[in-house]
Amino acid sequence: MNKIIYAKCSNERDKQFSVKTIIYEDETGKKKVKKCPDTKEAEKHVRQIYQWYQQLGRQFSDTNIVMNRCAIAEDGVELEYLEKPSMESMLDEMLLAGDKENYVKLVKKYLEQLLSTHQDKEFVITEDFQKVFGNVEVPEGEKCGELTNIDALFSNILIVNEETWCMLDYEWTFDFPIPVKYLIFRILFYYMHEHVTRECISQWISMEEYGISESDITLYKEMERNFQKYIQGSRVFTGNHSSGRYEISGKGSFKKAVRTDLSVCAGSCE
Repeated sequence: MNKIIYAKCSNERDKQFSVKTIIYEDETGKKKVKKCPDTKEAEKHVRQIYQWYQQLGRQFSDTNIVMNRCAIAEDGVELEYLEKPSMESMLDEMLLAGDKENYVKLVKKYLEQLLSTHQDKEFVITEDFQKVFGNVEVPEGEKCGELTNIDALFSNILIVNEETWCMLDYEWTFDFPIPVKYLIFRILFYYMHEHVTRECISQWISMEEYGISESDITLYKEMERNFQKYIQGSRVFTGNHSSGRYEISGKGSFKKAVRTDLSVCAGSCE
């Protein structure tokens, strides 16, 4: 008989995205992860996870990045349960040790692999894009990939070994054009602002290095607000949205909802 270890219902989302995530032990004691629709409307959203697993696997086939194994289950999809350190935790260790050289090396290697798989097409605005990210004005000449997992954050990448990184979750993947610079912005922004002691790493890695200007940041924040509204839909919810880490203030800026210090930083960011 399966033993449930952890369960979470994403019922703060719109019904079409309402998902149950369950971690359980099977009869042999092996841990597994299952995602199931919490509503009938969410069945398509959950079924697509397996589709994204296949397509992203092909997209990243020439990189260090592999997808967490996914299989179709009777009531949803089943994912492999992995106990490996995240890229986020490794970066935190380097930050606390003041190890700028290896920190920058790891971040750049990861972002370069994302850029290599998300620059083969010219970005064009589509109806699907506007449905999710709003009626925003994106400058001409932006690049994008065939599809984009916008939740490819450092916390979502597990270090299997030096040559293999595993993308743990890819639920928020889209197959319409999304500017690759928005993806880079999202990764760096959420990492930098989730903990007070991380903010100094802007001296090590800056958005400007990736061609992200102040006007781009304003645009990407607006896209992020619209994405969060898209997830929430008609649901009334006052806390953090499940895919985002920030509330949005009435003035249109990000309001930090949760701030947790790591510990006193042993090294400096100079």
